[in-house]
Amino acid sequence: MNIEDYRDYCLSLGNDFSVISLKCQPERIEDLKARHDCIGNPYNESPRHWIGINPAVAPDELLKELTRNSYEIVKAKYSKVKK
Repeated sequence: MNIEDYRDYCLSLGNDFSVISLKCQPERIEDLKARHDCIGNPYNESPRHWIGINPAVAPDELLKELTRNSYEIVKAKYSKVKK
């Protein structure tokens, strides 16, 4: 399945995308929450290592930066596991 078809399928499920959970460095979490109203607790994840972000109101650049950061954290973790 190509990525666009998969995206359309996911959106068709009627999921609530008011909060997206992203992995984050624990030392950054409190500062991010204090500086940005769009950031709060994650949905169903540990608030020690994850943040929740409302993509509807988050600035685009912040959403992109935090998504990339989350991706890099997870990628680094699983790169170590494979070695």
